[in-house]
Order: sequence, then C-alpha cells, then structure tokens
Amino acid sequence: MRARYRQALADAASALADATAGATDADARTAMAEISAQLSAYTGLVESARANNLQGFPIGSAYLREASSLMQTALLPGAERIYAGNLATLDEDQRAVGSAPIVGLVLLGLVLATI
Repeated sequence: MRARYRQALADAASALADATAGATDADARTAMAEISAQLSAYTGLVESARANNLQGFPIGSAYLREASSLMQTALLPGAERIYAGNLATLDEDQRAVGSAPIVGLVLLGLVLATI
C-alpha cells in the first residue's frame, strides 16, 4: 500500500511538472502553482496521520479527514479547472483547423480567373 502511495505521488508530481512546463496561460500556471503547494500540504497531513497511527495515537484519523477534505475541496477542483481550460483550448484549435481555408480558396479563385 505504501509503495502505491509513493508511486502515485511521484506520478502526480511528474504530471504536474509536465503540465506546468507546457502551460502558456497565466491562469493555468497559477492553478498549477496552487495545486503544487496544496499537494505538499496533503502529503504532510498524510505523513502526520501515518506517524500518529504508528505511535498508536487516535488523532491520525483526524489528519486523514483533513487530507481528504483538502483533496476534495482544493486539489481536485483545481485540477478540474486546468483540465477544462485545456479542453477549451483544444476545442478552439480543432475548430480553427476544421474551418474552410477562405483566404486560400479566394486566392485560388483569383489565380484560376486570371488563367
């Protein structure tokens, strides 16, 4: 279980770094910076819970609840905003590619008309 958790954190950090490197939008970069800070807070809460649980203190469950709350109220909504922004940008790009090349067709018509 611990190995999967560590691997998931490494994957999340790697994906966040890749996404930040490719982001040109200031809003997306801001959202990614917030997620990065919150991811650190999340891991801190989980590690605090683990340490308290290992010592047999019941407070560990409170740390896990707080980590879960942080994930649901901050990390996931932030990731959803980034995803929605990227999806909108992709949609705009696809529409631009799929539109008729009006200028090219007009120029082609002018060339054919002069021949």
